[in-house]
Amino acid sequence: MDTKALEARLAAAWPEGEVCTAAYLRMAGIGERQLAAAVAAGLLVRVRRGAYAVASAWRTLAPWERQPRRLEAHIRTVSGAVYSHSSAAILHGGRVWEAGENVHVTTVYRNGQRNHGTDVTAHCHQLPEAAGVAVDSPWGPVTATSRARTAVDCARTLPLEKGLVIVDSLLADGLSREAVAAELEAATTTRGISVARRVLALADSRSESVGETRLRLLMSLFGIPEPVLQLWLTTTEGHHRVDFAWPEAMLIVEFDGEGKYSQQGTPQQAVLAERRREAALMERGWRFIRIRWSDLERPEEIRRRIMSKLSGYVVPARRTAA
Repeated sequence: MDTKALEARLAAAWPEGEVCTAAYLRMAGIGERQLAAAVAAGLLVRVRRGAYAVASAWRTLAPWERQPRRLEAHIRTVSGAVYSHSSAAILHGGRVWEAGENVHVTTVYRNGQRNHGTDVTAHCHQLPEAAGVAVDSPWGPVTATSRARTAVDCARTLPLEKGLVIVDSLLADGLSREAVAAELEAATTTRGISVARRVLALADSRSESVGETRLRLLMSLFGIPEPVLQLWLTTTEGHHRVDFAWPEAMLIVEFDGEGKYSQQGTPQQAVLAERRREAALMERGWRFIRIRWSDLERPEEIRRRIMSKLSGYVVPARRTAA
């Protein structure tokens, strides 16, 4: 079968969704030999054993978009797994940033890593009954660690910044700080617990994106006076909510991430509305600093820009985290 004919056959057989199992394709008459030929021809990507994605669509995905697809592939090809750590965070709707490509499961068997494959990180723990919950994922019902257990696992095993991104998002989605603190106290391991406590002390449910969490952490690490988060301000253009503000210094810092204005009509309409909003706030004496994603790679420059605007103003000192 030539490449074009194989591509047409795959397109006709492919179900709705980005990941498809070999078992499904076999029922459509596409066997292992055709799948191997499709991978060799660059038509398909083998996401994991028994699961494939269309190569042209896969190449357009950012790394953080591929991570849920890898999880989907595991769910579609494995039964009975208990998902944990960053995989459970995805299932609970958390924001996950650069937490690695592997799917995470928790198992009571010490040889679990060998049995699960190289694309899976298996954690050996005896989970309390309350630590596992049923989750209705987009790919079917699965079992995952509870949101509190997931927050603690991510906070203690990931670098501070990446763990904070996940915990911020789970708190924003309704997880209580008290539930995370109780899970920390009940932990049966000391590994990473001090880091997890620090993450919980720094966590804030008001962060609305990965970029906002990263920027807030940078400001904390630099000892920049603590801003007011998500402050509502009123102007002639209406009510506006700003990311970070120091009212004493009349300073606003906005994080301009991709998609921030996606709910404001067309890109042109969003830009015009943002210009009117900013002009109205500036008329009231507010000053602006805008931080983009690429700026986060130059933290010293961020510190300089913010501190230069705060210089000469009496701003409350940052509170010491408990």
